[in-house]
Amino acid sequence: MTFRTPIAEDLLIITNTYPFLSNYGGIFVEQQVETIRKNFKEVNVISPLSYFPSFLLNYNFFRNYSSYKISPKNYKNCNVNVFFPRFYPIPKTGNDFFNIRLKRFFFLKAVENVIKKNRLSFDLIHAHFIHPAGYVALELKNKYKKPLIITAHGGDLYTLPFKSKLSFKYVDKILNSSDFIITTSQVNYDILKNKFRVSSNKIEVMANGFDEKIFYPINQDIAKYKLNLPKNLKIILSIGNIVEIKGHNYLISAIDKIKSDCSELLVIIIGKGNPNNLKKQIIDLKLDKHVKIINGVPHDEIPMWINACDLFVLPSLDEGSPTVIPEALACGKPVIATRVGNVPKIINNEKLGILVNPKDSQDLAICIEKAICKEWDSHFISAYAKSKYSNEILSEKILRIYDQLGA
Repeated sequence: MTFRTPIAEDLLIITNTYPFLSNYGGIFVEQQVETIRKNFKEVNVISPLSYFPSFLLNYNFFRNYSSYKISPKNYKNCNVNVFFPRFYPIPKTGNDFFNIRLKRFFFLKAVENVIKKNRLSFDLIHAHFIHPAGYVALELKNKYKKPLIITAHGGDLYTLPFKSKLSFKYVDKILNSSDFIITTSQVNYDILKNKFRVSSNKIEVMANGFDEKIFYPINQDIAKYKLNLPKNLKIILSIGNIVEIKGHNYLISAIDKIKSDCSELLVIIIGKGNPNNLKKQIIDLKLDKHVKIINGVPHDEIPMWINACDLFVLPSLDEGSPTVIPEALACGKPVIATRVGNVPKIINNEKLGILVNPKDSQDLAICIEKAICKEWDSHFISAYAKSKYSNEILSEKILRIYDQLGA
């Protein structure tokens, strides 16, 4: 990226999630901030977190609130200030819109307190996610008369608005009151244009990118050695939280169909969550020698795991624009993924990988066999990823939007 004179004095980013400690949620926001920060005098990131008194977590009644016990500290990195203000978690009620109103109220108060306490100034607001970050950012836009960009990442666009008429009106107001919208897939673009009647000249489709400083090809034998993986086995890697929508069970079923023909396969699934159902499936199918589950690894270790594999598989039932696919491509690895979300726009060439139907373990099994036997051009794959999805390339597009708004 060619850096230039700062295009605005200060940038304010409001986001539902931002990485801290062992929580890597919002890593794509952090990476974006890192690549654009040199174009600003100061970047302030505010990511409110729910708070719950730790002593109450000893009682079984409150055990579902255990995820709120972590309290990350605010920090400064070069010209980026990151704030994690706390607000009380909102008890769930049967009224979805009441829940929305409560959360956005406390989220807004948390953000306003940070701005007031630290006397933050800003020339431009960029919100990640429509609710509650987008709502809060819109309130700030109206109060301070500053331009607003919203990045709609996925579920906040195609799930929340369609829960009720009130939810739809709520999201519609946020979207059509913003100055520009970035979204991660063509599917999302169509929803914005056709359902919410957002003008096409204020929408930009921009997939999540990757950090080319850590995602690049490494010798596979070296990667396997560092991870203590068998050199003689073909490695299939899948990364995603251990939840139903990620479709890991279909990958396991696919391996069961080809285990007799492809005995020298090792499938590694990396993700956080409860793996008990998947482990039971593995035992029932007698695949314990072929499939291993690793309960999450730090994000900066993911490149080594990708470089150790022969094939990356993402069998999700639904996705927006998954960052992990460009990351795998950047390491020169072919990808098998389902035809969901923005995935077909990324895997748009048979030299990059193979698309399969979701929930179809037979189709997945056939394609895995085909991919394992195929000679892939890793140089072509990594070069494609770098030219289309590096954070440097995507950040240039974001900066042009900032320029367009006259920030």
